[in-house]
Amino acid sequence: AAAGESANVLQLYVTPPTYADAGATTGPGAPYGAGHCTFTAGQWTQLLSTLETFVASGGKPSLDAVASAWKTAGVPGLSTTFTPLPWRGTAG
Repeated sequence: AAAGESANVLQLYVTPPTYADAGATTGPGAPYGAGHCTFTAGQWTQLLSTLETFVASGGKPSLDAVASAWKTAGVPGLSTTFTPLPWRGTAG
C-alpha cells in the first residue's frame, strides 16, 4: 500500500481440508479448520499456473478469470467469497 501497488495484489483463499471430525470445533490437536497450509497437489499446480499467467500477461487477472481457470482445471477448493478478519492491530 505504501508503494502504491495495492491494485496489483491478488489474494486467493482455499477452503480448509475436511476432517473425519468435521463437526468438531475442539478436540485433540488443532481445531477443525486448521490445516491452512495443507493444499493438494492440484491446488499447488493451479496456484502456480495462476501466478505464471499473471506474470506472463503483465496484468492482474480478475477473480472471475481465476475462478474459471480453476473450475476448467477441475481443481476444487478456491473460495471466491471468503473475507479474512482484519490483521491484529489494524482494525480501526
